[in-house]
Amino acid sequence: MLKLMVEEGAVSIFVEISTSKEEASQVQAIELLTILACEDDDGIKQKVMEEGVLGSLVRVLHLTSPHSSKAKEVALRAIENLCFSSPSSMNYLMSSGFLDRALYLIRSGEISIQQESALKAVARFSGLSEAIKKAIGGRWLHP
Repeated sequence: MLKLMVEEGAVSIFVEISTSKEEASQVQAIELLTILACEDDDGIKQKVMEEGVLGSLVRVLHLTSPHSSKAKEVALRAIENLCFSSPSSMNYLMSSGFLDRALYLIRSGEISIQQESALKAVARFSGLSEAIKKAIGGRWLHP
């Protein structure tokens, strides 16, 4: 069933809904994208990533994003769950501004749950390579 949803274009619809002004719709769309991206079927995962899910999730974290704290928290969890297994996803995260946005949320997050989610994602991200650890250290010390 999930494969059929992906083949019929559901991913682009969910990405679009994730930018909705309605918080419940945003959160549900992000959660559905996460479910699709976490499927065991590599074809589904690849299609989901090709549809720009990662970029959509990172945009939710943008400092001027109209997304709610809840949507940002769900996006952080989604990034943590689906982006640390693929080298291309990790490279995208490094070049997309994810690290700066996550560190900003840790420093100034309005809600402790959001800070906790950002901290978990950054901690997991830092364990991937020495270069990432250095980038995090440099950005943490020199925001």
